Amino acid sequence: MKGWFKVLLVLTLVALVGGVVIGCSGGGSGPEATVKDMFKAMAAKNADKVGSYCTEDIREDVVSTMESAFTLIDSIKITNMKTSVASQTEDTATVDAEYDLEMKAFGQTNKEHQSDTIDLVKVDGKWLISEPVEE
Repeated sequence: MKGWFKVLLVLTLVALVGGVVIGCSGGGSGPEATVKDMFKAMAAKNADKVGSYCTEDIREDVVSTMESAFTLIDSIKITNMKTSVASQTEDTATVDAEYDLEMKAFGQTNKEHQSDTIDLVKVDGKWLISEPVEE
């Protein structure tokens, strides 16, 4: 099972943080707020909410991937979240995120420190995640 857990962890991280970040209703007051809110939705295992922080072109894939991953994961805990805006224009931004991730699945717990770079665009006044996270 340990091998499956690692495969699941990698796929989940790529999906969750990579291309699965937020959707249409997203975007707090800025790009950092959107990223933090998306991670809160992931920790709550709420696929639709995660999708709400993503642009329309990736939202459906993000929600589908999250739904699949969340059925296999017992719990997700994200702590020590630190974000910073690496670059920002009027309608684009890049946010660096660093956090500790704990996931429980198949009776095992995996803890890792993660760093991600997340691209966002402003759509109708809201910051939305637009690209898969680069690792």
